[in-house]
Amino acid sequence: VSFLFPTYRFAAASLKGGYLPLWNPLLYSGAPFLADMQSGLFYLPNLILFMIAPEFPYETLQWMVVLHVFLAGLFMYLCLRYLEPRHPVRVPAALAGAIAYMFSDLFIVHFGNLNLVAVAAWLPLIFLFFWRALRARSLGLAVGAGVVFGISTLEGHLQITLYIGLALVVAAAVEALTARRSGRGWAWSILALVITAAVAIGLSALVLLPTFEYTRLSPRAEMPYQDTARYSLEPGLLGEMLVPALFNSREPSLYWGVWDRVAVGYLGIFPLILAGLAVMMRRGRRVALFASLAVVAFLLALGGASIVHGWAYRLLPGFSQIRAPARAIFVVDFALAALAALGLDLFLGPLDLRARGVFRGVWRGLLWFGAAAILIGAVWAYLVVYQAQGGDQILFWRVSAAGSGVIFALLMLAASLAWLGARRSGRLRLKVLAWLAVGLIFLDLASVGAYTDLGTRPPTAGFDHPRIIEFLQGDTDSFRIDSRTDVLGDWQPSLALLAGLYDVGGIDNPLVVADVDRFWEGTGGRSTRLYDLLGVRYVLGSKEVALDWDKFSLAFDGDPDVDVYRNESALPRAFVVHRATVAADHEDAWTQIQQPGFDPATTIVLEGGHPLDLRQDVQAGVEVVRYEPNDLEIEVDSEAEGYLFLSDPFYPGWQAEVDGEPATILRANYAFRAVPVPAGSHRVTMAFRSGSWYAGLGISALTVAILLILGVWAVLRRRRREP
Repeated sequence: VSFLFPTYRFAAASLKGGYLPLWNPLLYSGAPFLADMQSGLFYLPNLILFMIAPEFPYETLQWMVVLHVFLAGLFMYLCLRYLEPRHPVRVPAALAGAIAYMFSDLFIVHFGNLNLVAVAAWLPLIFLFFWRALRARSLGLAVGAGVVFGISTLEGHLQITLYIGLALVVAAAVEALTARRSGRGWAWSILALVITAAVAIGLSALVLLPTFEYTRLSPRAEMPYQDTARYSLEPGLLGEMLVPALFNSREPSLYWGVWDRVAVGYLGIFPLILAGLAVMMRRGRRVALFASLAVVAFLLALGGASIVHGWAYRLLPGFSQIRAPARAIFVVDFALAALAALGLDLFLGPLDLRARGVFRGVWRGLLWFGAAAILIGAVWAYLVVYQAQGGDQILFWRVSAAGSGVIFALLMLAASLAWLGARRSGRLRLKVLAWLAVGLIFLDLASVGAYTDLGTRPPTAGFDHPRIIEFLQGDTDSFRIDSRTDVLGDWQPSLALLAGLYDVGGIDNPLVVADVDRFWEGTGGRSTRLYDLLGVRYVLGSKEVALDWDKFSLAFDGDPDVDVYRNESALPRAFVVHRATVAADHEDAWTQIQQPGFDPATTIVLEGGHPLDLRQDVQAGVEVVRYEPNDLEIEVDSEAEGYLFLSDPFYPGWQAEVDGEPATILRANYAFRAVPVPAGSHRVTMAFRSGSWYAGLGISALTVAILLILGVWAVLRRRRREP
């Protein structure tokens, strides 16, 4: 609600207005919009939504998540049914695996993160096409895998995309290793992988290239390993794979683990047992495939607790710029759900001699495990009832919550053992057992996930400030607001994107222009002239906010929670400066603007251009005539030559003209833009024409054209072969 809702609404409003939103002037003092691939602008379901209902309510995004959760189930069902056409998994087993995947931890814990859920939903379908391509040595299926992979990538969650790519690499390696015995080797696996990757990258290049450019200019360009390992799956959390309420990870406000709260991969008790039985009782390439995938993804999810994540950080493209490795748990859940389906499928048919022998030995171990678990549960209940009462209330609450989780897990374990016992005794028909298994898995996951992250406050309450918005919109000058104060709980930091206001901040996002981010951190506070340079006329704060009252004054107090304060010394967003110094390099520019006494109202530090030192009383008038996301127009009337300064970020792709003639945009005051203007009246225009966007668009268009040509050729070739 804080990020995707205003982002998607801005995209929809832009398309409705007839332009493509390459640039976002409303947040972070201005930043690329399309290059933040989380905007999901070209993802087909999003495009349909933007076109037919550009003013959609937040509930629409919730239904979009619901849609993708069920798409995850549908794609998982198809994957399990048709992964090996000659040995299809039975319908109930495929349905059980689909339910296990679609309601696994990532989809529940991250329900509010549409692009993450949406990209993860496509994994089974991508995997189906790719594995079939490997097994059938089909170029067409490899292209199909690439097409589906490209579609999912356009939704815009690069981390999940990278994890899917890694899953395909593991699949290719398993196929190559197991096929080597029959003489096929690695050649075809590598070729299929290259084709799939080329098609996926080609289709999504129109967002990938701008994103890669933006990432290199953002704080993520130099992410230390400690940051990338943040939000790892700590080994201590693994108990929640068996007891989902052990640390109350399902309720953020009640979570009491000493580690960061992350998705831990709860898949249900019965699916875990079935997956283990599949590994022990079944042979074949599918078991080796999914077992290998689960192990690799699990080691990656451990993050800083596993050397595998360190290798990925050093060796694999993109992994050094993403954090939260625990999210790789969705690949683990995908593999375990598939193994669970294979295990259930095994029990829904006659067991061979080897499988019966293994099951007899495992059954005794499961009975001992169940007895031990019940004993531990009884001890836990004793601890809750007799030992924790009268003691520390927080301890009692935590033990009670965990105890409830243990009891639920024991009930699911007992039901699972009862199912296996019924199968072993043969007292129930296999058809009945099949649907009992499906129901048990659904009951487990639905019970755990149905009430996760419930709240009583509307998610969009932070956007509900109509009187403040009306007041700010009533000021027709060009200015920015500052909401980076103590109003985070009452004022959504991305509200400006919905209201058409200009904010120096926004929702916490590592994809911002690094120079602007450093400038903000280096202003020295709201009492400095560097802060005034940002063009902040109004600061939003609580009734008790602490500000420099010699500089700020109350401007509006008509909202019950948030007040508006005026910055009496704010500089205009655009003005002309007649005194300029030229920095030796980028770091020298930073040093110069940090010097005591530096006044950006009268002096500008440039990286390029030529110095100026005119008298300070030279008059200049500046009027912002047009200010649109990708274009702006400013009228300048100056008595002498100078530099038009604009407190918008300096970024590749911005082009300028003065009176219709090309002009150079210089980096000014470390992070912003300046254009040299001669004396007199002039019209300065700037337009964002991103080279990476046009290059990516060209690659994507070429890819689509090649795919269409190949498709037509394939159809014509097939028709020629028909009698």
